[in-house]
Amino acid sequence: MDWENILKKEINWLDAFDKFGFDDGYENEGYTDEIADFLEDNKYYAQSINAGGHNTYIFQIYDSEGERAYPIDNVSSRYGTRDMFPPKLLKLLDGRYGKSTKSEHIKS
Repeated sequence: MDWENILKKEINWLDAFDKFGFDDGYENEGYTDEIADFLEDNKYYAQSINAGGHNTYIFQIYDSEGERAYPIDNVSSRYGTRDMFPPKLLKLLDGRYGKSTKSEHIKS
């Protein structure tokens, strides 16, 4: 999938950090990998995990200095929320994909 295809759809980028994001993997369509590639193009290293055979999500990110940038509390999570990201990373992801407020799977 190329960037033009991604731009045609609104992407809630926080779903890439949630085990149950992108409709529990059903609608992933490679978005998690695309977001990881975008981060790497911007000097971050995103580590992903494939859970359950269909749920790929990013569980941690390191900056170009090798310092952990996500999650900021250094506690791995299966549910990414905005407060787990440093402002610089939020600005980067919001600027590319639009502001995500929460993963689609989180209803409250």
